[in-house]
Amino acid sequence: MILAEAVNDFLREGTASYSVYWGSSQERGNTRVLNLLITTPNKSKRVFLMVSNFDGIYEITLLEPFNFGNSMEKLISYGKNLEKYEVSMPFLYKFVVFETFDAFKKLSRVEFQGIISKDTEKYMVAMGNEKALLWKIETPRVDLVNKENVRLTNLNH
Repeated sequence: MILAEAVNDFLREGTASYSVYWGSSQERGNTRVLNLLITTPNKSKRVFLMVSNFDGIYEITLLEPFNFGNSMEKLISYGKNLEKYEVSMPFLYKFVVFETFDAFKKLSRVEFQGIISKDTEKYMVAMGNEKALLWKIETPRVDLVNKENVRLTNLNH
């Protein structure tokens, strides 16, 4: 019901982004990103739905694709204060991955960005002052972790 009301308000207001807050939880530090097609009698609209857990309160955000980078900057800023922050999606949306890395670069002094290997697995990594952003290539999840939890070995050139 909350989601339906949020969709209705989002369409009625015609903004690039609309958020509602709901419930409470012990968890924190994760966002789920979904690609959503809203169909009304008048039109169809493709948007992103982000369900984020900030300090135990869920933020449900509907947003236009062009506004996705701004939302990722908010998530990265929040996640920098946690031990770990996870962005996941049901399927791999490479757009989400690359926007997340762009937001991280805007908000961090990146010392290294590239592809590393661990055995047969490959990771895209961006290392900042205190945090690192990791994406195991071709998986539907990106993790923001403390930099000391990442060892750069087997660099690919």
